[in-house]
Amino acid sequence: MMRFTLDQLVTFDCITRLGSFSAAARHLNLTQPTVSQRIRELEQAIGNPVFVRRGTGLQLTPAGEELLQPAREMLAVSQRITRRFGGNTPLNGNLRFGTTDTFAHVCLAEMIERVEAIYPGISLSVCVDNSSTISRMLVAGQVDIAIVSQPELGEDIVSIELGYNTMNWVAGPKSHLPSGPVRAEVLAEQHIVLAAPPSRLHATVTNWFAGLGLSPRQVSTCNSLFVIADIVAQGSAIGILPVAALRGHSPARQLRVLHVEPRIRHRAALCYRRDNPSPGLQEVAEIVRSLVDKHQVFATDLVPV
Repeated sequence: MMRFTLDQLVTFDCITRLGSFSAAARHLNLTQPTVSQRIRELEQAIGNPVFVRRGTGLQLTPAGEELLQPAREMLAVSQRITRRFGGNTPLNGNLRFGTTDTFAHVCLAEMIERVEAIYPGISLSVCVDNSSTISRMLVAGQVDIAIVSQPELGEDIVSIELGYNTMNWVAGPKSHLPSGPVRAEVLAEQHIVLAAPPSRLHATVTNWFAGLGLSPRQVSTCNSLFVIADIVAQGSAIGILPVAALRGHSPARQLRVLHVEPRIRHRAALCYRRDNPSPGLQEVAEIVRSLVDKHQVFATDLVPV
């Protein structure tokens, strides 16, 4: 009887997170044929396919959906064994963590609780800012590990893909925009409140309009997503905000999602410096990934059949 291996489970988990064989191959530094071979061997071992193609994307089969959670649990156990018997020094002192509003709002309190449970003596310094600022701090060695959008950080930085931060255009109750599809030309005529530069979202929206040959009539900026939500909810301006960042935010309940295509989304990644190989950072990385999965903070291209 053929048995599955940890490498096959790592590859399976990576594909579910990134949404494609090619993305997993790049992330694992493998060839795509190697990734495909690992999945074929895993499917032979369990006696069922784990993925099926739907259009240009992938979906988990029922067997793949059933396998996903125990596979991740097994990988987590493997990592704990490696940390316990690998002879490395655990994380201690001060952990400097950088993140954007989205993860901070949904998961930060639980992350701190989990990290402190494993390392009771650790001190945490948390910086919540836009991805551009956090990325510069990471490159400069001012944070140890960070969650950023649209990472472009060079070979010195390890980047673990977490999924996609999906954005929604939103309007408040005073807006007279239609309930159906809204064209970009109509958006450009509104008062738009955006995340302040140098945020990735500000640059993305500016380029999105420019690519359509449009220039918004009136743009205001703010460095807090939650204040933007308040401004839009209480006035007639519109905004574009990460879906997950607004969960549980009371003023956000007054916001109406506008149907705008194409949707804007950013790749989200967990990053740390390659020259900081502390196994404690691997522990923190696994905590972050498990919280992202638990709270479905970032979207993937995979949908169960």
